[in-house]
Amino acid sequence: MAEDYYKTLGIDKKASAGEIKSAYRKLAKKYHPDRNEGKKSAEDKFKKVSEAYAVLSDPKKRKNYDMFGSEKFHQKYSQDDIFRGTNINDILRDFGLGDIFGGGFGRGGGASAGRAGRSRFGGGGDPFGGGFGHQMVNLDVTSQLDISLEESVKGGERQISFQTGGKNESVNVKIPAGIQNGGKLRLPGKGNLHQNRRGDLFIEVRINHHPTIKREKDDLIIQKEIELTTGLLGGPLEVETFDGPKKIKAPAGTRPGQKIRIKGGGVKSMKTGKKGDLYIEIGYQIPKKLTKEQKELLAKLQSTGL
Repeated sequence: MAEDYYKTLGIDKKASAGEIKSAYRKLAKKYHPDRNEGKKSAEDKFKKVSEAYAVLSDPKKRKNYDMFGSEKFHQKYSQDDIFRGTNINDILRDFGLGDIFGGGFGRGGGASAGRAGRSRFGGGGDPFGGGFGHQMVNLDVTSQLDISLEESVKGGERQISFQTGGKNESVNVKIPAGIQNGGKLRLPGKGNLHQNRRGDLFIEVRINHHPTIKREKDDLIIQKEIELTTGLLGGPLEVETFDGPKKIKAPAGTRPGQKIRIKGGGVKSMKTGKKGDLYIEIGYQIPKKLTKEQKELLAKLQSTGL
């Protein structure tokens, strides 16, 4: 079950920035490894409250967490993203505890006491690596997955191969409908193994180019060429979409480059659940050769000032 950061810190969802900081100070002081030598449960608790604070103390991360929920938040944010820009060391130093996020950490007397080892928060799925007092081991594995534009719109499932510990592994990956280009998927416990700990697998999604359909955020744009007469007089059109053929009507006087909007015909947003729009971008088919009859008719139109 996904972690509830508010419950982890023992605070209400409407807690102020000051209340969040105060709750973290109390828990960090209680579970800090310098005060719980060799206690694995305290180490795990300290990591959880630190992660919760890193998210809830940042207004943007907190907003996304509240909006997405824990599971989708962790699909969007890697551990690097969660701890980036968070300076927890300043809080720890306030009550004389060691700097564990980038320097040595002492036995209750601060960073200068110097227990061997280096660590940093934000280095991967297990920022403390093989445990306190040891050199950090980044257990996370990263991979890239290329998907079609249609898969990004409708979702799907893929099997990917990756390496952990020098061995080839494969796993089925569910692609959520609406994922953006560059979006990240997190598979907990699929990374490297070290001292009975296992990191996570992070998959960066890349969306392949489509020949006739473009995506702009949650909107889809389909390029459609029509005859000159249809553009001038208006008329029915049929376009191919990911949901099959769709019939629309071009209004009289449709200009090249004009977009016909179909509300709600786009991509369902992973953030809001609302669907974007579908736009049919009009282009004109200009024939390279004209028949004699066509030339005569165009000449008559030209003589009328058209």
